[in-house]
Amino acid sequence: MKLSDNICKITVVFLCILYKLLVATELLATNSVAIYSIILLFFGISFLQIINKKIYKRDFLKLCLFVMLGVASILNVESVNYIFPIIIAGVFYDKDNKEKSIKDLIKIFLICLIIGFLTIVILNLIGIIPSHYYIRYKDGIKIIRYSLGFTHPAFVGLYFTFICLGYFALNKPNKKNIVLMTILTIIVYKICDSRTTLICDLIFIIMMIFRNNCILTTLVKKISPYIFVLLTIFTFVSIWLYINYNLKILDEIFSNRLTIYNDIINRLNIIRSPLGVNTHDNIVLDNYYLSIFLYFGIVGYFLWTIFNITSLKKLRDKYVYSAIQVAICIYGMTDSNVIVTSVNFMISLQFLVLLYSLSDYKYSKISTEKLNE
Repeated sequence: MKLSDNICKITVVFLCILYKLLVATELLATNSVAIYSIILLFFGISFLQIINKKIYKRDFLKLCLFVMLGVASILNVESVNYIFPIIIAGVFYDKDNKEKSIKDLIKIFLICLIIGFLTIVILNLIGIIPSHYYIRYKDGIKIIRYSLGFTHPAFVGLYFTFICLGYFALNKPNKKNIVLMTILTIIVYKICDSRTTLICDLIFIIMMIFRNNCILTTLVKKISPYIFVLLTIFTFVSIWLYINYNLKILDEIFSNRLTIYNDIINRLNIIRSPLGVNTHDNIVLDNYYLSIFLYFGIVGYFLWTIFNITSLKKLRDKYVYSAIQVAICIYGMTDSNVIVTSVNFMISLQFLVLLYSLSDYKYSKISTEKLNE
């Protein structure tokens, strides 16, 4: 990889992550000049990187289609979140080095996530960024949840989870790495008291421990493309069973949120809206699956489902990617922030794989100069 090419990729990913970090710590408002400058710089560097690539014509047209969908998402939800991974996929596209480009994407994402996360924590510890404290009572015992500079303790768990997933995507799950990540997971849990992080990370670590079990690996690989749909169904069935039969064990699985989910479904009719619900209410919907319906409607959910199934079928040959997707979807049952593309590197990876998926056909390679003719 050329130095300039490497620097561009690092800069693009870092700007993407920096955007969310600044918003998640409330250092800058989402409509501030600095935030707009970061977004413009992201798109500017990405554009210059992409137009200097040699790219198959069919892949280029596919990228254009993805960008159009990304622009549509900006108009629909007033957020650049969903176009970030499309642009990043275009920046990392390298038809001659598919596997290397995939590893580079994960590696650079992981490094930038770690740097960004540790920077916020250090700035908080030295008093530059304030911390937010939340109180939770368990069996009458008062527990303080620390945000370490983020607006909510859940963000601490979210960033660490994706650091953990990215780490195992690049490193062998040997005894040393498993013990290290297990200890760090427990430490993070003690700090932010995020049950979602604890459960999700431990499930993923268990999947890594038993990676040589043929039954488990086969099951994980087979369900990974469809886990999004399966847990969507599980969410709706759980809501129905809880409301009609008061099955409290289901409510505990969703951290006592099923009543809230049911209220939002009925009040906003999110499962009947074709393109999502236009609401400016401060809705807290900590469920990945219902959030897709809320913001993008039935059409958006259908497209997102096709995207997941198609891309994950391309990735499931490597067990760790399937395990990562299963872990992410489990996390999404009680935290919709897994859709944040500045943290979830898998979405960028999935778009990159889709750019490659039809590249096996034999057609001539063209440069950007020929595209402009």
